[in-house]
Amino acid sequence: MRLSALFLLMFNGLVFADNAVPTLKMHVFDEPVQTKAVPVKSVVPTESGMKMHVFADDKVQVTEQVADEPEVTASSGFDVDMQMGTGYQHDTLSWAVAAPSGSPDTLTETGWKQNMWGLNGELLISSPWDVVLKAGGGYAWAFDGSGTETSYLSDGRSDPFSSVNSNADGSTAWEASVALGYAFKFLQTDPVAQFSVTPLAGYMWQEQSLELGNSVQSIPVQSAIDSSLTNLYVARWEGPWMGFDTDVLLFERHQIFSSFSYHWADYRAEGQWQQNSSLQQSNSFTHQANANAYLASIGYRYIASDLWSAHFEFDYQNWDSAKGSEDLYLSSGTEINSQLNGVKRESFAVNMGVRFAF
Repeated sequence: MRLSALFLLMFNGLVFADNAVPTLKMHVFDEPVQTKAVPVKSVVPTESGMKMHVFADDKVQVTEQVADEPEVTASSGFDVDMQMGTGYQHDTLSWAVAAPSGSPDTLTETGWKQNMWGLNGELLISSPWDVVLKAGGGYAWAFDGSGTETSYLSDGRSDPFSSVNSNADGSTAWEASVALGYAFKFLQTDPVAQFSVTPLAGYMWQEQSLELGNSVQSIPVQSAIDSSLTNLYVARWEGPWMGFDTDVLLFERHQIFSSFSYHWADYRAEGQWQQNSSLQQSNSFTHQANANAYLASIGYRYIASDLWSAHFEFDYQNWDSAKGSEDLYLSSGTEINSQLNGVKRESFAVNMGVRFAF
């Protein structure tokens, strides 16, 4: 009966239709459709099943519900990382000069050994084009240190005629560096391991302010030196460098990083030797030479989140000067020129710290 009524309705519409009656259309569907058409006649069965709307519009407008698109936050494309650390540092520095005549070939040799505690920081700015700006610095102070000064009568550091042992607890050291580089990145979509290497070119400044105080002379005879008299030696290294940084990211959380750099430096130093009354105060002598160095480090970083990470690292520095010159200023006003045989500095440090990403 339901099908017969349907066919009868369609047949009557075809036979009796004229120009005054709009053409009727039928849409059969399973689910309700939202439409803006004005229905002319509808037959809706009371039972569940197929449904039919008869309407006069030529087009059926179906309203679709579109989900809200997430708001996109604008980004400059620059990544900024700031790192802070602290740790133990062991430093040694020594220099030697020849006699003005050249013999003995080592007239005086002075050296320091220091246990220090340091603070350091680094700023790393990465551009969308993988150009990297790196700046860093550190400051350290000695909590335990010693120094020796020995003078010789013969070549080959033989026949010492004077030796003084001192305390060097008041010594400090600082350094700063800035560099520009380009990051080459590999396997960046690999979920297991990602690798990058960044060649760098930069400029570094270093200074060590070294003290010799509370001294005791052991040669020729053991005797204490006035504790109010302190010898001060300020050493400065400055010059360009080239090197590279590397890092391997494992499983998105663990990073092994390393760096290496080679340095060309202009070495200059001034000494104030209060314990020697025959020398001028406050500028007793100056040193000048060309120097080279290499610096290396390796470390591990745990990346806790996109915002911060923690790390520890081992750092090593080796500085060595060529032969240079010493200008010695006597209290009488006389200036004596001698050969600076060389200056050598080594530094080993163990640091830990955190890095924040902005």
